[in-house]
Amino acid sequence: MKKKQIVLLLALIALGLVFYSQGALAGALVFVLFLAGLGIVQVRKLIASRRGIEALKELAPTYGYERMITCAKERMPDGEVFSFVVLGDTRKRMKVATKIFGAAKDDDPVVLFHTGDIVRGGTPSEYHDSLTPLIDLVEPVPVLSVPGNHERGAWRDYAAFKALHGDDEFCFRLGNSLFVGINNSTQKGITDAGMRYLDEALSGSSATHKFVFYHIPPRFFEAAFVTDRPRRGYTNNEQESHDLFVKHGVTEVFMAHIHGYATKVIDGVRYTLTAGGGAKLSPRIREEDRVHHYLVRHVDGAGVGRELVKLAGDGFVRSEG
Repeated sequence: MKKKQIVLLLALIALGLVFYSQGALAGALVFVLFLAGLGIVQVRKLIASRRGIEALKELAPTYGYERMITCAKERMPDGEVFSFVVLGDTRKRMKVATKIFGAAKDDDPVVLFHTGDIVRGGTPSEYHDSLTPLIDLVEPVPVLSVPGNHERGAWRDYAAFKALHGDDEFCFRLGNSLFVGINNSTQKGITDAGMRYLDEALSGSSATHKFVFYHIPPRFFEAAFVTDRPRRGYTNNEQESHDLFVKHGVTEVFMAHIHGYATKVIDGVRYTLTAGGGAKLSPRIREEDRVHHYLVRHVDGAGVGRELVKLAGDGFVRSEG
C-alpha cells in the first residue's frame, strides 16, 4: 500500500471514530475541515507547480534538448564506434544517483539518457535540486531525459519539464544510430499523436540501429518480469506500438517506472527496464534484479554490445545486460 493510501485510510478510520464517539454533527464538522485541508494542500501544490517556470526557461539554452543534442553530435568520434548510457528513476535520491552518474561519466559515453521520474512532484524547484546538479556532475557528457509520471506536476501538464528541456519528445541521429524519445505518461500509454511521431521518426530513417525511450512499459512486457497484480504497464496503443517497432526494426526500447532491471527480446525487439537510478527498489521484481544500476550500450558496425553496471556497496559490478 502506498503512503498516500495509508494516510487516507488512517484519516477515514479517525473520522469513523469521531462519528461513533461524538455523534454525526461533530463527525460532519471534522469531515468538512478534512476536505478543506485537502483543498488547501492541493492549492499550494498548484501554486508551487507554477512558481519558477520562467527561471527554468532561462536555463533551457544550457540544459535543454537542443543544446544536449548538439553536444552529443560534437562528441561523436570519427566512424561508427561509440557508447551511450541509459538509466532511470533517480527520484530525488541524490546519494545513490550521484554515485551512479559519477560512475557513468567514467565510462565516457557520447550521451546519457534518463528514462524518467527525475523528481517527485514536478515542481520547478525540484529540477534545481535533482537534475541540474547531476547534469553538471557528468559534464561534458550531455543528458537527455524523457518525462515520467512524477514530472507531470499538479496541473498534469509537464510545464516544468518542458520549460527546462524545451519539449517532451526528441529525435536525432548519431552515426548509424537513431534515438527517439517520447512522453508516454500522460494517459499511461502512447497517445495517437505519439504514435504518429514514432512512425514518422522511425520510417524516415535509414539508421542501422534504432533506439526508443519512454517511461512506462507496456503490460505485455511487464508480465515477463512481474507476477503479481494489478499491472502498472500501459495498455493504450500497447499492441499497436509493438507492431510499429517490429515493422521498423527497432533495436531496443528503454523504459523505467517499476524500480529495478529487466530485459527481454519480443519478436526481434529488445525491451529493457532500467529503473535503478536511485529510487527505492520494487519488491515486485525478482530479488536478483532489484539493483541500483545503469546500462552501457557499445555501438559498432557489427552490432550493439550490452553492459549492466550494478552498484554493489561502494563499487560497481559489470555483466552482460
